[in-house]
Amino acid sequence: MIKYSTTMEKSINITYVLNSSEAYSVACLGVTSLDWERLGMAALEELAFEIARKAFQRSENIMFLNLIDHLQERFEAGEKRAVVLGEVMAYRGRYADAARSYRSVGRDEKALNLYVDLRMFNKAQEYVGEGEGLAALARRRAEWARHVNEPRAAAEMYLAAGDVKRAAELMAETGRRDMLIELARKLDKGSSGSLRFVAEALVKAGEPATAADVYQRLGDYTKVAQLAVAAGEWSRAFTLAREHAECKREVYLPYAHRMAQENKFVEAQKAYHMAGETTTAMRVFTILVGNAVAEERFSDAGYLHHLLAMQFLETAAAATTDKERYRSLRDYAHNDRLARIYHAYDVVHRCVHEPFSLSQPEALLNAARYILALLDVEPPTGVSMFCLYLCLSKQAKALNANTLARQMLDKILGLQIPHKFQESVELLILKTRASTGGVSRDDEVAPLCWRCRRHTPPLCATRCPFCRHALAHSLATHEVLPLVQFEPAEGISFEEALDLIERAPLPESTLADNTDYGAEVLRIDHDVDSTDPFLDKVDEDDDVGVVVCSRGALLQLSPASVIVINRPPLRPVMYRNMLPELPATACQHCHKLFYLEDFEIQLVTKGHCPFCRYPAEEPKPDDEETEDSLLNDSSPTPTSPSNDRGSW
Repeated sequence: MIKYSTTMEKSINITYVLNSSEAYSVACLGVTSLDWERLGMAALEELAFEIARKAFQRSENIMFLNLIDHLQERFEAGEKRAVVLGEVMAYRGRYADAARSYRSVGRDEKALNLYVDLRMFNKAQEYVGEGEGLAALARRRAEWARHVNEPRAAAEMYLAAGDVKRAAELMAETGRRDMLIELARKLDKGSSGSLRFVAEALVKAGEPATAADVYQRLGDYTKVAQLAVAAGEWSRAFTLAREHAECKREVYLPYAHRMAQENKFVEAQKAYHMAGETTTAMRVFTILVGNAVAEERFSDAGYLHHLLAMQFLETAAAATTDKERYRSLRDYAHNDRLARIYHAYDVVHRCVHEPFSLSQPEALLNAARYILALLDVEPPTGVSMFCLYLCLSKQAKALNANTLARQMLDKILGLQIPHKFQESVELLILKTRASTGGVSRDDEVAPLCWRCRRHTPPLCATRCPFCRHALAHSLATHEVLPLVQFEPAEGISFEEALDLIERAPLPESTLADNTDYGAEVLRIDHDVDSTDPFLDKVDEDDDVGVVVCSRGALLQLSPASVIVINRPPLRPVMYRNMLPELPATACQHCHKLFYLEDFEIQLVTKGHCPFCRYPAEEPKPDDEETEDSLLNDSSPTPTSPSNDRGSW
């Protein structure tokens, strides 16, 4: 075979432009594969697609054959010649010529993409303008740096392009915590969107504390609370929930789940209530009360009803409509009554069912009588009328109140007596009937109304039937306290009344305003003070039952003998102790009344209030506060004695 390479080369260099088929004809006489490649390239640069295709078919160059098909299709579709030539030059490695060809027809983006694909970013900058184009180039450069495992350079390039989100994500993925923290410090509060991206990245990178600081700068306390909960920082979470209402659900709902998992269902119920999950809270409460009553833990049942009553009181305080406030106060009154019933019934039930009781007969009689006065038509679940009547009859017999004992035994005979109590009831009936000739002390067990100084009927334990005064009971022994309720006269506010009571009392011999013509009269008859509203009113009936005090009467009151119960949204209630030598007090948390001595004994022996179970206050450092103490706004969560037995 005769090689015609030289002849073909001359045809390419000299005559190809004039006669495009001559070079191909010469090549067909016999040339090397390399010569066919040269012929194909030359033909392609002149967009002679058919000659180029035939040449590359001879050299079996599949890549250029595909390129020819693609370029011919675009050229025939109307693509500009310079653009197609630019593609050819780019494939041949003549990148500068290709870029110039693109620019000649205003297709700078093609040149830009060419240099970006080649990672020649400095060259690419010549084909972009300021602003968005430059930022896009920086992002593409960052993507390349990320692809070649240069995360720090990539992050810096993202930041230079203004893409904080991708930069933060890359820093988090590669564990660049130092860069994230530094970025969070540099960004100002005005860049809220960027700060959020950085905060999310900090969480992924394991820096929740720094992320919380960023969210706090943004004022997003909900996110701060979520991070505190996730980190187990309950102290901070509860503080946020108290200070920012929008955080309550984010804090108390996971806390409720945690308490439920730890079998602390009382705390879980309170947390569900605080989180606004009323339905779940009520379901938990119903289960807890049902279990407590079924297991005859009536003190626990009373405690649970007290917790629910306090929740309804909080709801009433936050109510926005009168209807909602009325409904919440009604539910509060209902649950508070049940709490007092179950609390008192606990000692009555133990007295009847246990071999002996440590309680005094007077306390047991008062408790049973107190329950009967609080009952509606039907007793609550678990409260047995038989137990109440039997306890009353036993204690009345022990106190020689035979008439009351016989009345209760007559009521027992109208009930179905349990088999195990039949013998003891029959024996009690015989003893009571056998003592009919003795001295009866029914008057001594009758409650005394300290307003009108009359003995009320033995079973009238809530309100005096003569003066309508509401009797105040100690919830430790359920006896009537020597307290008389009073209120300031019309036109005197509660705050002014407190101020008058706190003032030093007027001396006994003083000038007082006389109502006769405004003259000042020296009062001499100190022994008979007709202006004292707390004097015995044996012959007076009163539908209200509350003593009304003028400013002068309030000034005469000793602060030590006054008990004030202020529990919003309920109206304030004020009592005067008619026997100051027997001081009374009110629990600062449940506001129930007690003799001071009884209350202190309960605090010492049990360590908490006998009704609300709030622990005795002991000063302790802030860092020793327990998690449960933060469930309420300012008080530790009361712990039920039953918790120690795991019976919740």
